[in-house]
Amino acid sequence: KILGYQLRDIAIGSALIIPETPGEVEVCISLKTSPSSVWDEFTVMAVSSEGRWTEHCRGLIAVKTPPKASNLVNGKTQDDLNIIAQETLVKGFEEVCETTWGSDEVYRRFLESGMQYTSTFANINQVRSAPDQCITRTEIPDTAAVMPMGYEQPFVIHPCSLDGIMQTYFPALATRIGEVRNPYVPVSIEEMHVAHDVTRQPGKMLSSYTSTRRKDYRFITASITVFEDTHVPGSEPAVRMDGVTFAALDSHDTDDDGDQLPARAFNVKWAPDVDSLTEHELVNICSASGTTDIGAVPAEMNQIAVHLLREALDKVTEQQSREVGQYAHSLWKLVQSQTERATTSQQLSEGNGQQVPKEIKTALSRAAEKLQGMLVGEAASTDLYEAHEAESVWRILQLLTENQALATYLHLLGHKKANLSVLTMGPRSGLASLSLLSGLSGLTDGAVPFGTFHCSDADFNVDQMSKARFPTWAGSMGFRDVATDGETYDVVFAFNATLSGSQFSKTLSGMSRLLRPGGKLVLVKHACSSPLATLLWSSLPGFAATPIHGQAAMSSSAVSDMLLKLGYQTQARLAEASVVVQSAGPKNGSHGMPNVLIVADKGQTGIDVQRLQTLCEELGAPTEVMRLEETQARPGQVCV
Repeated sequence: KILGYQLRDIAIGSALIIPETPGEVEVCISLKTSPSSVWDEFTVMAVSSEGRWTEHCRGLIAVKTPPKASNLVNGKTQDDLNIIAQETLVKGFEEVCETTWGSDEVYRRFLESGMQYTSTFANINQVRSAPDQCITRTEIPDTAAVMPMGYEQPFVIHPCSLDGIMQTYFPALATRIGEVRNPYVPVSIEEMHVAHDVTRQPGKMLSSYTSTRRKDYRFITASITVFEDTHVPGSEPAVRMDGVTFAALDSHDTDDDGDQLPARAFNVKWAPDVDSLTEHELVNICSASGTTDIGAVPAEMNQIAVHLLREALDKVTEQQSREVGQYAHSLWKLVQSQTERATTSQQLSEGNGQQVPKEIKTALSRAAEKLQGMLVGEAASTDLYEAHEAESVWRILQLLTENQALATYLHLLGHKKANLSVLTMGPRSGLASLSLLSGLSGLTDGAVPFGTFHCSDADFNVDQMSKARFPTWAGSMGFRDVATDGETYDVVFAFNATLSGSQFSKTLSGMSRLLRPGGKLVLVKHACSSPLATLLWSSLPGFAATPIHGQAAMSSSAVSDMLLKLGYQTQARLAEASVVVQSAGPKNGSHGMPNVLIVADKGQTGIDVQRLQTLCEELGAPTEVMRLEETQARPGQVCV
């Protein structure tokens, strides 16, 4: 059974125009597998009369089918949240959209902007709008009536209907800026979903809820949610489009003063330079985005987890786990330490857990049974992982709470260097990499935030899982064996490297062949942060094998002493257990600060050239000032 079709990362390069003579065009639609097993990549190409092929569109597509197994943990909760979100969206539109339009007015104003639609494509019937928002009623046209012999091939949704849905950006935009002087055409779509059973019957209506946002003088983005006929509480959208970007053709269209030219920069995005910040500034910036609660576990669920962990310890003695083997014994001590820490930090009361859904309690009980089986040697470490859906990995992000601050730091590095190369290594670095990528995904606007991202955790290889979760990044991610691979990186995240002196010494001694000149090493110490995380994930391969029992982790002073001894200097402490270091030496290389050439024309306002010179010279950079027509930059010179 097919539920629908998902498309994402759609790029529209150029219009496919059918010439009047000969009235036809050769088109090639190709479909090939992408690095993810979930998505396929499609391209649409056409050949011109001169025999030249042009790519008009490309993107990713996947068929949505019912899940093979139900999500017992929070499947119903997610469905309920989706319904609530749809109800909230519709209610918000209904409250603000008060300006009414007729169909004639819509297409008259389209024509004035340079867009002309024939009767087959002019399908918007009713409009209610507010600035940057509108509700429209779009009729499904009888396209078969204009085809030879009244016949057309079967389809899921006809281009005329889809085009009518995308036209709904116009009333929302026009209500905000008034007259729209230039035509807009779609150039990209971040994500689109089309239901398989969307109605195709001519005369039926589609209700669209469209919001727009101005990106700059030329581009706008739109989000469109479409329901069949009228919205019924609990119904699923027939079509949903997010991140639809429209570009204005011809000259700019702006609601600013007509005598002022718009800035011609394209989507300028400023971000702090991590190398120019003080440690205090860097910590403040990274911790500000790390304060969001990305995975808070409800107190009652934690209490249930503590109860189940204690039951497992009651049934398995330490001697029994020791007889099974070293790993089972380490796992027993890990569960014991988590239970003791939880019971001393919170008072558990009888009758708690009333608000936790029954299916979640059942899932936790099954996890406890698997855990008990590992403690007595009756279950392998992979059994517990296979018992959970892959989606569950992403929902237990409280396991590694500091990774949001690390993701912010990595995002700032990637903003400065687009082809940033990243490596994660160390015990439990697989799980940490998943959390780091998840945090990073919330900070980007769809662009790949690095050149390469390699994981080296062989105990918990997350390569395929991360590629499936982030298909647009798949080409930049992979697994690397640091012992045999010769690649070097701009930044290396070493997780849990300071849990023992020998592990830390081994990590630092190998950095010289992994880090590029000026590269950064981020030392991160992570441990289970909640009983629920312990219950679900402590039995993953290698999770309990880290030598965290029987010896204390290295102190901060011991870490600093070893770093200094091996030629590293601390750049910043992002958090209590996260330290950024790099090779000792001048920050800007052995030759000192570069010469700076400031290019400035006379008569410029709002620019203090003298102040800019002073700032550069305070940093030790000699400066020169020249007019543009006189500029002769020398190799190695930085131009401003």
